[in-house]
Order: sequence, then C-alpha cells, then structure tokens
Amino acid sequence: LQSLQVAHNPLAQASLGYVEELARRLPTVEQIDGIPTRGLQERRTLRARDFISRRSGAPTSLDSPQQAELLFSFVRRFLAAIDAGHWDIVGHAYHEDTSILTYTLHPDLCGRDHRTEQAANHRKALRRENHNLRHYVNRHRPPLWVRRGRLGIVSGLQECVYGAVRPSHSLEGLQCDGMELGPQGLPGLLVCTLHGQCQWDYGVASRRVAFD
Repeated sequence: LQSLQVAHNPLAQASLGYVEELARRLPTVEQIDGIPTRGLQERRTLRARDFISRRSGAPTSLDSPQQAELLFSFVRRFLAAIDAGHWDIVGHAYHEDTSILTYTLHPDLCGRDHRTEQAANHRKALRRENHNLRHYVNRHRPPLWVRRGRLGIVSGLQECVYGAVRPSHSLEGLQCDGMELGPQGLPGLLVCTLHGQCQWDYGVASRRVAFD
C-alpha cells in the first residue's frame, strides 16, 4: 500500500492510515504463507495486509474508487469496534473449517459479570489505551454499545460484534451466539454489516440475522 500514489486521493490516504494503525494492533507472525518475515514492523504490516485481503475479502489494492471505498470501510469498521467497544486484541484464531477469524477480548472481560471492580478498572485502562485511536473513527463511528465478547469476520462481507460467530445455512445472513443488554435494557445482539449499518436485534441468541 505504501508504494501507491495516494497524494491526490484523500480516501486512499485515510485508508493507508487505518491500515498502519491496524498493523500496529494486530498480533505479529513469524511467517506468511511459509515465507519467513524479517522484522517486527514487517511482520505487523504483512499481518495487516494478510488479514485485510485473504481473511476479509477486502482488496489491498486501491486501483479503483470502489476498491478504495471497500478497504476504507472495512478497516474503519474494525477500528471503530476496537474503539467504541474497548476491544483489547490479545489473540486470534483462524478456523479453516468455517473461514472465521476471531479476535478475543482480554480474559478479564470475558466473564458474564462485566460489572465487577476488576473489569471496570480494566475497561478504564482500555479506554485510555484507545484514546489515541478515536480521532480515526469518531466522525464516522456507528453506534456501538458492545463492552466485551468477540469480533468475527464472516465470509469477508459481514460481521457480528458480539458473540461467537459462525456462517448460517443461508447465504444472506449469519448467526451470532451470545446475549447482552442493549441500550433499552433488553437482551439482544448488536449486528453490523461491513459498511457500518448496525442495529440491535432484540431476539433470541443464535437466531439468523438477514442482511440486505
């Protein structure tokens, strides 16, 4: 991405900034596709590119406005979830059988009772840690109320920002396991499309969620 001519493309400039921030936050890897990586920053950059392209389906190329918009939207949404939900990326797991990449919150926040003093203190620490990221997403951030859980990218184009995510039997939706109290005090799921349309689904956990 750094080799692209982005000086006259504001969207490409913004996308590049998001990718660089994502690269700093993703876990590093020792090799990509069997090719050893040399340095820490190279591993982070390759990890971000690999995550964006092969794991999400979003292009790393900005050859067209459509590609730039898709990349921009995907990375922005990912960072927005980190910021608004106070995510702490401490590990990841890629499941070959379901094509799901899951980033899990810090274990301190994974318990059912997130109102404990320990969890509250940890959320404060995460909020401070994420403060520098907010200027990337505040102007575009959709409403997110998720405090903890898992972020999963399903088939590259849809995501659920709470619960364990797996593909549904229908190509038009996905399933999310997990329930949380929404802004109206009712149990439900917050579901978002890749392009930032989010809604709180006040239904039963594991129900299928259809997207336009």
